[in-house]
Amino acid sequence: HPTSLDLLYISHVERMLASVMYWTGIDMRSLGEDYEGLRQWLDAFDASEVYLGTKGDYYTHIKDIPPQYGPGFDLAPGLESVQRKLVGAEDGWG
Repeated sequence: HPTSLDLLYISHVERMLASVMYWTGIDMRSLGEDYEGLRQWLDAFDASEVYLGTKGDYYTHIKDIPPQYGPGFDLAPGLESVQRKLVGAEDGWG
């Protein structure tokens, strides 16, 4: 069962997952053995129907962060396709 600390941090980690994917193209769930604990933690939340009812989506996080913190900057070349998919503009939600 998640602890109070888990519940406090999951929304922040959701934002990080979306932002890192959008601005760098890195999928934090697929970083390898060094981040296995993160993947397991996220998978445990994803297995909870209660959490899935409140889970944020990448589109909302991506569109919400710039107004809060200012514009982002692409950190890797060729991100346009990934970014368009995440906001549903190119083969995203079909």
